[in-house]
Amino acid sequence: PSRHSAVASVSGAVGSANYRALVVAELNRRKFYPSGARDQRGVVVVTFAIGSSGGVTSFRITRSSGVSALDGAVLQMM
Repeated sequence: PSRHSAVASVSGAVGSANYRALVVAELNRRKFYPSGARDQRGVVVVTFAIGSSGGVTSFRITRSSGVSALDGAVLQMM
């Protein structure tokens, strides 16, 4: 591999890491604890796609927390 392709690869990795950090920051900004969940805890796993304009184009819960209020909060967040 040429030096140019190695530099491009590193640049792509940095750009990818920056994009991921931006997405995570936006999700964290929108995250909230629903009042209907009281003291319940759980983990919701969601799969989503982001379009070229930067908006979420599709999403779905791939693993429920088992707490409908928490799952609902994730749907509202997305």
